[in-house]
Amino acid sequence: MDYIKILREDNDLSDLLCDVCDIEILPEFKIPQDEDGHITYNISGKTFAMAGSGSEYILLEDGSIGYWGSEGECGRIADNLKEFFEFMVNCPYWLDYLDEEKYCDRECLEDYVKKNISINKSLVHLQKKSLRNMKKMHRKSRLICVRRNKN
Repeated sequence: MDYIKILREDNDLSDLLCDVCDIEILPEFKIPQDEDGHITYNISGKTFAMAGSGSEYILLEDGSIGYWGSEGECGRIADNLKEFFEFMVNCPYWLDYLDEEKYCDRECLEDYVKKNISINKSLVHLQKKSLRNMKKMHRKSRLICVRRNKN
């Protein structure tokens, strides 16, 4: 199944993916690049999506998905597009969970939580809305799969 093609053709689904998961599907593939020029992987690929931070998601020639972060982090994050989208839908804003500085020790984590608790309270409403949007996206993606399987 060509997930990228489906998302490029379905603006509502693509917008929902962007709103809920911070993934913008590009209208066409592009050559991966950083602020200094092109990124070189040991396997060629093409950027198909970007995050709001400027990070790139790269479809590698073996079908796996590479990630180049705006802060220079990089690597493979999924074996294929299906696993990539499952990961993104089930763990939106996944990079927020990787901030090592927030988890160095219990005191640091508690300080982080205290500083962000008021922000988190205000985000509860947005998270509930995001959850509803994710459920809509999941239902819609299942409908697309069903339609594709019938053809």
